[in-house]
Amino acid sequence: MGAVVRFPLFVYGTLQDEQVLSRVLGRPARPGGRAELVDRAAFTVIGERFPVLRPLPGARTEGRLLTGLCEQDLHRLGWYEGDEYRLVDCSVIDLAHRRRVAARLFEADERLVAGPQRWSLARWQDVHRPAFLNDVGRWMAGYDATRPALSSNELSDPSSPAPDPS
Repeated sequence: MGAVVRFPLFVYGTLQDEQVLSRVLGRPARPGGRAELVDRAAFTVIGERFPVLRPLPGARTEGRLLTGLCEQDLHRLGWYEGDEYRLVDCSVIDLAHRRRVAARLFEADERLVAGPQRWSLARWQDVHRPAFLNDVGRWMAGYDATRPALSSNELSDPSSPAPDPS
């Protein structure tokens, strides 16, 4: 399975859904504790069913913190996200402990254009989940474990601890 990575992964879109996360990881999985990313908002990508983060002062994007992931999990997640995303450092608020923590998230590049509509997990689950689960199954069937989806730099620990929220 590989070494366990020491940083949590913040997910804010479809990976918050237990069924999607389990299919992507290829094993039963549960989304982690609730967290918030400040000053960024999730918008639906034009022509798609998934979100992209964009800067928005004062916004709060709720998501989940995944912990206990191994390198293989991160490679599977990188495959799922595709080459429009890269793993970057971030700082989020762990809502259970009311403290800021260092984490990583998959950040989209400018090829994915945000539409005007804010993305909602509940709306996505009501409208898109059944068809999306079929798509995820087909997409992940193409995963090739011999070709890592992430670089060694992306798998290293975040460079510095998160600042104190006070």
